Amino acid sequence: MSILSKTNISRHLTKVCSPSIYSSLYRATTNSRNLSTVVDSPKKIKLTFYSEKDKYDFEAAVGKTLLFEAKKSNVGIAGICEGKKVCNSCHVHLDKKSYQIVGEPTEEECDIFDLASGIADVYVPGSSRLCCQITVSSELDGAQIFIPRNSLQ
Repeated sequence: MSILSKTNISRHLTKVCSPSIYSSLYRATTNSRNLSTVVDSPKKIKLTFYSEKDKYDFEAAVGKTLLFEAKKSNVGIAGICEGKKVCNSCHVHLDKKSYQIVGEPTEEECDIFDLASGIADVYVPGSSRLCCQITVSSELDGAQIFIPRNSLQ
């Protein structure tokens, strides 16, 4: 097993990564022998999920989906298809600011809402999205996300 120096790790990463990925992946900690450790430390933001009875505050990693982060934090959202876009069990309502950031649902996402039974009772234009289709971004810091009853486990 060889130990890579800080310079060698840096040189390798600049060859295989774009500058933006390189800067997000590379954080070196140097010990007394000038050796490095590469640490993947994604930026975290604060999110708040609400159900009828509960409030969940947690930190989410930028770049992951809302569904992944919600399930990882035991929010209690169903997400039955695990993000494969074949159900609507991760349907959520976003606050107005967050909805403007993530934008309108794709045509495929709208089709899922159209085909879902019982969704007409809780679908709200300008608020409803499938959280498996939303990627956590820095702009979503402080977002408030509401889980309708039909999306709870």
